[in-house]
Amino acid sequence: MGTKEKMGRVRSTLTLLALLAMASIVVAGCSGNKRENKLRAPAPLIVSVSIGEDRVTTSPASIGAGPATFTVINLSSTAQRFTISRGDFERSSGNFDPQNTTIVKVDLKQGEYELSAADALEIESRRFKVTKERPSSQNDLLLP
Repeated sequence: MGTKEKMGRVRSTLTLLALLAMASIVVAGCSGNKRENKLRAPAPLIVSVSIGEDRVTTSPASIGAGPATFTVINLSSTAQRFTISRGDFERSSGNFDPQNTTIVKVDLKQGEYELSAADALEIESRRFKVTKERPSSQNDLLLP
């Protein structure tokens, strides 16, 4: 057996091993485990809230269900605590001083919520409507 014949056998053996390795990778990739991709949550929305001397105001007046960030400014003359509530759900900020802001992050479900300055009965609360869930942000780029 000559050198050329040995080299030919080595090449064909290596080629066969490479094809077998690729075939086993393909078979392993096609296993019976089917994993369903879950859609991402909707992109978070920012809701601006101001607590004045006599009432709570928001912009926008309503949003679709999903994650929301409430940016709250205290325009009253005393320290306030912002609360968002509905039934047995309640989320509050800590007390924050006049002319300061606070942030409250929540995942809202469809329904009507009450936004209030928790410790100030003289400040009129605000009804905040949450409509059906917003679409997934699955294909939105550059989101946190």
